[in-house]
Amino acid sequence: YTLTISCNHCDDPICVKNCPTTAMHKRPGDGIVRVDTSKCVGCGYCSWSCPYGAPQMNTETGQMSKCDFCVDLLAEGKNPICVDTCPLNAIKFGKIKDLRAKYGHLSQVQGLPDFTITHPNLVIKPHTGAIKKGGNQA
Repeated sequence: YTLTISCNHCDDPICVKNCPTTAMHKRPGDGIVRVDTSKCVGCGYCSWSCPYGAPQMNTETGQMSKCDFCVDLLAEGKNPICVDTCPLNAIKFGKIKDLRAKYGHLSQVQGLPDFTITHPNLVIKPHTGAIKKGGNQA
């Protein structure tokens, strides 16, 4: 089955550690990883170091960009646009502890980098017929 990953707003984001200008930063309080466009020089170090490839070059601005959970919508009390427009209702948003309580703690599946690298704030709920590596059902 297919799994697409955007920014996981990791607990230990390598993109933040490797940004030479501190443009890539993790907001205190909510933990959202953002790009400060007043500091970004478009060097790409964040993209090269992110195991998920989340930061991408915006060719129009010459700066890096990435998911910021639609902070403008969050400020209005709304969901990120991906949550409200997902045709299968497969994307959920909320506090990671609440999501893990409801959906489990699985954040590592075949094809993703080792979760211990960055500690992503991600929960994966495999479909009923999913098979774990080694042939056991998930």
